[in-house]
Amino acid sequence: MSEERDHIWWIENYLDQTLTVTEKSEFETRLADEPALREKLDLHRSSIIAMKVALRMKEKEALKEMFHEVKNTTPVRTFQMRTWYYAAAAVVALLFATWLFLPNRLSPESIAQEYQEIYPFNYQRGDSPVEDSVFKLAGDFYTQGKFEEVIPLMQEMIASQPENQRYRLYLAMAYRETGQLDKAISELESISSHPTYGENATWFLALIHFKRGDETKAIDLFKEIASSEVHYRKVQAQEILEKLGR
Repeated sequence: MSEERDHIWWIENYLDQTLTVTEKSEFETRLADEPALREKLDLHRSSIIAMKVALRMKEKEALKEMFHEVKNTTPVRTFQMRTWYYAAAAVVALLFATWLFLPNRLSPESIAQEYQEIYPFNYQRGDSPVEDSVFKLAGDFYTQGKFEEVIPLMQEMIASQPENQRYRLYLAMAYRETGQLDKAISELESISSHPTYGENATWFLALIHFKRGDETKAIDLFKEIASSEVHYRKVQAQEILEKLGR
């Protein structure tokens, strides 16, 4: 398999959410290390969004055409059929107006789900054999999706190395995946200005606020990301703002 076809296979299965937990973790690690692959993923995702928008516009045009056909239909002469005709025309007109003039706006929860992902776990040797073994165990649980088991291990790592902000990012992911959103937000906010992990923290913060329905906070963060010259999620943030008409 050529490299290009290999990339397409990984990207399509990643977006379709058909990769195993191990494959997904492996691919997300590659994304973090390979800018070219990350760019292809962004382009593929943008193409899918463009196709959806085109399909939506095509459906609008079809509905508009149906509306005009009903409007121009010669009414039946009987009173009963004429009543039915006007009722049907009124219903179609109402549906058409709703479809055409109301914004095609996805809910915050659906957008959060569309961009949902797990920060990839990168194993690095600790400062001591004990810390190394704890971190390795936490990593195994993390890649297996056993986030309840990750939490106490990451808390132990943070207690022994509070300066290591990467542990807080993993802990925040575990909190998010177990539904403890307030705790996840607290951990992410504590590292949002970190030179290495701050961009990831801001991105995941925005998605969590969206998931909670706190659209104002989420949009403020997406605008911050979209206006950045270097943020690695700049394109995705712009896409989300476009979907919201912002």
